[in-house]
Amino acid sequence: MLGCRQPSKDKTVAEPVVVKAKPIIVDTIKKVPAKPIDVDSLANYYIAHAKNELVAMARKETTVKEEALFDQEEKIGSTNYQRFNIGHDFIDEDGARFISDSWIYIDSATGKIFESDPNGALIKWSN
Repeated sequence: MLGCRQPSKDKTVAEPVVVKAKPIIVDTIKKVPAKPIDVDSLANYYIAHAKNELVAMARKETTVKEEALFDQEEKIGSTNYQRFNIGHDFIDEDGARFISDSWIYIDSATGKIFESDPNGALIKWSN
């Protein structure tokens, strides 16, 4: 008689493998550059929503095109601002000139808008 002989199963159990994670070193993580702030869009948003009396009045007048003209970049304290002159063109018998209705400062890092009061102080704008 021929018999079936089954192979014997190994009864030894393998030890679990322990993998140690390497610590993440902050200096090796690539920083994703911040998305640049579109200051032109922010200036146009200000024009469309400003409660400033002169800007609001010019916005309602259909013959007036209120616009933001970039003036300069200015550092005040540790903050960099983009300064814009908000106003419109005016033409009469003396010629054409730009009439200023407001000055705004846009924080280059945060995109926050500040209005300049007559004394030159910056006041955070909220719509």
